[in-house]
Amino acid sequence: NSRLPKVIFKYPKNYIGAFIKAFCEDEAWIGDKKIEIYSKNKTLLRDIRRLFKLFNIKTGKIEPHTRANRIRITSKYFKQFNKFIGFDYPKKQEQLKFNLKLLKLNKRRGKFQANKNNILKLLSKKSMTTTQLSRKLFISESTIRDKHLKQLYEKELISIVGKKNRSFMWSVK
Repeated sequence: NSRLPKVIFKYPKNYIGAFIKAFCEDEAWIGDKKIEIYSKNKTLLRDIRRLFKLFNIKTGKIEPHTRANRIRITSKYFKQFNKFIGFDYPKKQEQLKFNLKLLKLNKRRGKFQANKNNILKLLSKKSMTTTQLSRKLFISESTIRDKHLKQLYEKELISIVGKKNRSFMWSVK
């Protein structure tokens, strides 16, 4: 059970932010509404949580996961995370920026839900993944997948026509 050296807590914030960024580049996953950071080492995750607190970023408790432990940062802290830490890896940074834009749009439009007709219209033009639909409609992937695609699929209005990057390709039947 490795620990972070105590001296790291005394480093300037920009050094600490760079350290967290490097750790998250390898050990984090970003979704629609959370960033999850994984490690088998609980003690190390405790120290990482303490570093996040220096930036007023709260994380969830350490939870066991399939092969490691994890902590989560909710979308409430995405702005802080982006300001002080961010990602260098382009796909992760792109996902973070998309999530920030989504949060901003959702504040303005309230509890906006994707119109199933918009999804059907897009899918009638070409097959798309959940991620592609999410980017076109500026709606979280989980909302599109769990609330819209699932219902459209059950009503047999759409079908799965293949896979792209481990995601289903959807099309109008």
